[in-house]
Amino acid sequence: MRKRPRLTQHKASYYSEDCISSLPDDILVSILSRLSLKEAVLTSCLSRRWRHLWTGITGLDFDADDELNKIAAEPKLKSSERSKYINWVNRVVRNYRGLTLEAFRICFDLEKGSKTAIDNWVKFAMAKMVQKLELDLLENGETLRQSLRNYTFPYKLLTETKWSSLKRLYGNLPSNLSFTSVGFKALKVLSLKCVNVNDEALQYFLSNCPVLQCLSIHGSGDLENVKVTGVSLKLRYLEIIFCLGVKTIEICETNLVSFSYLGGNINLCIDNVPMLDEISIGEGYSGLENDVFNQLSSCLYQLEVLTLDIYRPEENIKMFAFPELPNLKQLILKIGAWDDDPLLQFTSLVRACPNLYRFVLQVNTECYH
Repeated sequence: MRKRPRLTQHKASYYSEDCISSLPDDILVSILSRLSLKEAVLTSCLSRRWRHLWTGITGLDFDADDELNKIAAEPKLKSSERSKYINWVNRVVRNYRGLTLEAFRICFDLEKGSKTAIDNWVKFAMAKMVQKLELDLLENGETLRQSLRNYTFPYKLLTETKWSSLKRLYGNLPSNLSFTSVGFKALKVLSLKCVNVNDEALQYFLSNCPVLQCLSIHGSGDLENVKVTGVSLKLRYLEIIFCLGVKTIEICETNLVSFSYLGGNINLCIDNVPMLDEISIGEGYSGLENDVFNQLSSCLYQLEVLTLDIYRPEENIKMFAFPELPNLKQLILKIGAWDDDPLLQFTSLVRACPNLYRFVLQVNTECYH
């Protein structure tokens, strides 16, 4: 029998060569950034060449959908899955060698009992000059919990944090970081869900995050008086959702372009906000209580996008004579309705929008307030 020819040495070396590993670091890091964080970290086991490549990723998204689904199916696993999640985040943070972070996202069912771990993660993100910080601590990953069980954002701890302590904890820090620059100086987007934030913490964000553009707070039990004022603020998008302790919201002389509020009755004051062209609002049990349109009177003329979240239209629409919205281009109505609740009364609202080109009606037959 004729022997099978062997590959020449040249061909053998060609086929055994790891072409991917020979690519430049920046290309490999770009490839890794398209994987999930878990997948990217696992590549550290491939070889010495890959051991620390994942630490060049500038976005750390600790997504745990599979684990949250597991908890939803088997609630008794919550405690053990929490411990696993915390250990996972701690390992990644401990081994991360990047100088800065574009994004840092925590997404898991965590409460105030995990305060020490979350505090350390927040300090880590601050030390890495994070640009986008998300703490998504919703119960089972999808619902708000009682605010008494929420984690509280440690703004006082952050004001006392020194550069030297951060360097001891995280070692590899940006060279331009100094005692005076500790804080969220690069933060552009902040999203907090099931995180308690009080009035002082809100002012800390506005005063110490000079490039903050987007602020979203869901389910805080400590927020009472929201005050966003001053043309020097870079804030463009503000979202306050189901923060049921809120009594007043004052937005004056800013360059805000979008505002969203969903929650109880409040005193809402919007004055001299010339760039504000998008509002989403649902106030009170019925959604349009406390004379919402009068509260928005100073900016109705300039609005281009309006979303109204209305629980029982039959109970409150009759109370309003809709004002004219001459520049409105998009109207979204989210309606809660049962049986024969009339919807034709909304035609008067549509007539008040002569330049409307997009109208969306979402009808929900379930109680969502």
